[in-house]
Amino acid sequence: MRRDFKNVHGDVQALLEIGLIEKCNEGVCVPFDEIRTRFVMRKAA
Repeated sequence: MRRDFKNVHGDVQALLEIGLIEKCNEGVCVPFDEIRTRFVMRKAA
């Protein structure tokens, strides 16, 4: 993947703020065995 480092850094900061990832010795870690999401996508009117 070729992503701008600034964009990746921003994404990591946002995920840290809401608790989906944590800082660890290796850098960042996901403190969950499983994450389930549910969302609805609707066509724009």
